Amino acid sequence: MYVFLIIDTLFSQDSSFTFQDNDFVNIGSAGSIQPSSAMTIECWVNPELENFQDHDPIIHYLRLAGANEESGFALTYYEDQFRFILSVGSGQNDIFGDGLQLWPGITIEQDTWTHIAGTYDSGMGIARIFKNGVEEATFSTAGGPINWTYIDDMEMKVAKSINSSIGEADGYFIGSIDEIRLWDIALNANSIENGMCTIAELSDPNLIGYWNFNDGNDNIITDITGNGNDGTLNNDGVGYWDSDVFENACVGTGFCIDSVI
Repeated sequence: MYVFLIIDTLFSQDSSFTFQDNDFVNIGSAGSIQPSSAMTIECWVNPELENFQDHDPIIHYLRLAGANEESGFALTYYEDQFRFILSVGSGQNDIFGDGLQLWPGITIEQDTWTHIAGTYDSGMGIARIFKNGVEEATFSTAGGPINWTYIDDMEMKVAKSINSSIGEADGYFIGSIDEIRLWDIALNANSIENGMCTIAELSDPNLIGYWNFNDGNDNIITDITGNGNDGTLNNDGVGYWDSDVFENACVGTGFCIDSVI
């Protein structure tokens, strides 16, 4: 039997950030957040819109500059779904030309906290997407390690995409984001489901980026892994810190939220 535990004051989930037009977090670019043989990117989101525009992102660390220059990954909106997209192998797969709609995606309800996770393992070559811990869709890629050769001056951003290379306007996410985690392994369904309502162990060597948005009223979004990839909040719109956080979606689910130091 599982018991729901409220996070104690040592590690309280006391804020998320609600993004509006032109608001985003710039995390930058570093080898320590460029997984190679496998990865998982996960977060909680609460969108304010019912319908987004193509290339509106949750997380964007992706360069698409034609079939010969592709690198990185993204959780981004395309053709009615938020999709997990990444460049693998030589980086010459022509992701945009072949069709972004091929990549695994999910629908996310307006004004509802939803957990989303994308995973990839080079051994299988399959990109997977999960909604609230349940696998929803897969895509068999060309296989190989995640490609970073052509990332160039692209930086990891939250709630903003840079789309000039594909001839599109920059995209933005409108709504709340909380508890972003980046791993250099492909978590399985059980790990995602059991972990989405908990606080990740900071001592886990496979956790390479962790932004929990507990900074509250600060323009620095701390990477609490200690790897130093803090993000800078660019609040040029009317975005705001919010006390509505992901743990509210976990009450009654049967999973624990516990504290870590």
